Amino acid sequence: VLNDTLNAIDTFVREGLGRLAEFDNLRVFGDVTVDWSAGPVDVSGNINVTADGAAIFPDQTTDALDGVATATGVHGSLDLASGALALGANTFLLDLGDQFTLSADGGANGDGIAFTYDPADTDPAATLLTVQNLQVDIPAFPDLPLDLRTLDQLVVRRNGFDLTKSAGGPGTNSLEASRTTGAS
Repeated sequence: VLNDTLNAIDTFVREGLGRLAEFDNLRVFGDVTVDWSAGPVDVSGNINVTADGAAIFPDQTTDALDGVATATGVHGSLDLASGALALGANTFLLDLGDQFTLSADGGANGDGIAFTYDPADTDPAATLLTVQNLQVDIPAFPDLPLDLRTLDQLVVRRNGFDLTKSAGGPGTNSLEASRTTGAS
């Protein structure tokens, strides 16, 4: 049984690149079985990870949990037998400085961003990515109305995507757009 908790802001360093990622309260746990008693080695079980926060390509000039991409309420799992992977975070922020920022927030509804991949699921309509309450901010266009910079939900499937946008306010219409390629 694998079970470890890292309680400070933990850093993963790559020679020549500096810090690649930082995690706050990273916890790795799982249940792994390796059977080599007969024939080929059989590995089964799962590895899970949770963290209060994570940053990718962190700002190396501060001790804060910040970087090009940051997330809070991070969790994930990997099924070692099937290769199925699930990753999610309550909030997500991609900050490209003067170019744009993209944020997602699941709020009380759970994940702002969730990625799932199961190699055994061959359904063309299988969901790969779901983003809730997506907002884009573009400094070059500071007066762009909020309604044009937000989506309620983005769902990316193997064969396309769905966009959902509420317009006007509570109790008003919702706009939906879809794009599907190939078989559905």
